[in-house]
Amino acid sequence: MPVQCAHSARVCRKGLSLDDYQTLDDARLTRWLGKLEQNRTAKMLDAHLIKPLIDDLNTRTLGVEGIEVTKHQFPQLNATVETCAQILHLRRTPRVFLSEHTTFPIATVNYSDPVIVIESSVLTRFKDPSDLRFLIGRELGHIQAGHVRWLTCIKKVKALVEKLSIVADSGATSALLPVLHWARASEMSADNAGAICAQDPRVRT
Repeated sequence: MPVQCAHSARVCRKGLSLDDYQTLDDARLTRWLGKLEQNRTAKMLDAHLIKPLIDDLNTRTLGVEGIEVTKHQFPQLNATVETCAQILHLRRTPRVFLSEHTTFPIATVNYSDPVIVIESSVLTRFKDPSDLRFLIGRELGHIQAGHVRWLTCIKKVKALVEKLSIVADSGATSALLPVLHWARASEMSADNAGAICAQDPRVRT
């Protein structure tokens, strides 16, 4: 069955690419952010600090507090993730965990090594397979587009700004506006990716 692109009028088959669902505003800034990631210093920080001391620790914690989705445990959910990853042409399917210790029904966490966390109740709340494919496709779209590191940073900065109550006094809100504009654009790209994975015209973004 051909995949109807959400971002263009074309019908995508094997040639589906990021351009088919990524918004223009998102693509512009993400390309610029991607150049920062290729910096030698940034790569060293990833390899020697961020991945071993933050991402790996967080992933191990998820493994203790939750259950990893594999073909042996939750085979149907695992198959859904694999199918969506193939549709979006991810080079590597991320690890997925079911957990009760999450503030969102489904989210992608970590900086350099993204993993998806799904609240256990999602499996019973979303009974239609296309709804679940939409949710998973959104997260995979974020990963494929290279959003996760920067969306994680934005969440951390916003939380810090709110905690220190410096928004009104320092103009921090104004400084964040361009980044927040990109964040909204990135969510639209993720919606498009989710709609492609849902492969159901009844699913609305």
